[in-house]
Amino acid sequence: MNLNRIALLAALMLGVGVLGCQSQHHHHDESGENEVKMAVSSLPASVADAVKAKMPNATITEAERETKDGREVYSLDVKDGGKTYDVVVTPEGQIVSTKEESQEKSGDKD
Repeated sequence: MNLNRIALLAALMLGVGVLGCQSQHHHHDESGENEVKMAVSSLPASVADAVKAKMPNATITEAERETKDGREVYSLDVKDGGKTYDVVVTPEGQIVSTKEESQEKSGDKD
């Protein structure tokens, strides 16, 4: 009877562990890449400084840390001059891409 209780306890602990891992704020897509939302204030200075150097009047409104092709990058929503951009920056502060988002996606309806 003790063996049955131990097996049941182990199964319950495993189930709780799996559910706990799934409740974290991570998003994995089909390609194995993942995204973790983060506070803009938590961005490395090199990332924020790179955006400010390229877009001095811009405001970073959202930030995610992602793994793309096995490499960590930061995907940022940046507002500048009434437009919203998706800016991808390496942890070292190299801007990989800058794309203007469509009005429907950014929610702007001017």
